[in-house]
Amino acid sequence: MTKAIVQTYNIVHEYRMKISLLFVAASVVMVLFYIANVYSTISRTVSIQKINLEVTAIEKVVENLDAQYLGLSSKITPDSLNVYGMSQGKVSEYISKTSYTALGRAMNVSNVAMSAHEF
Repeated sequence: MTKAIVQTYNIVHEYRMKISLLFVAASVVMVLFYIANVYSTISRTVSIQKINLEVTAIEKVVENLDAQYLGLSSKITPDSLNVYGMSQGKVSEYISKTSYTALGRAMNVSNVAMSAHEF
């Protein structure tokens, strides 16, 4: 009887050790996943902060360029164009009504072609 008890104790002790080692290994794996996730979160946060700093710097540059553009464009007048040998543009041709109706017919043809494609 004592032999059976000792054998049962040895089997139980062996399985207890295997289960304990399994829990320890699972814990180590979970800790490694946790460390990887924390590192990933920290590196992404640092990257986002760097990008935000770059965005604010670029926004400042764009604001300065906008201010310079508005300052320069407010100085442009027809008289200042003459100094540089430029003149105000003139419209040389208007779209006539006949070309507009031809354009409408072309659009109708394309609509018909598109609707015929559905069949």
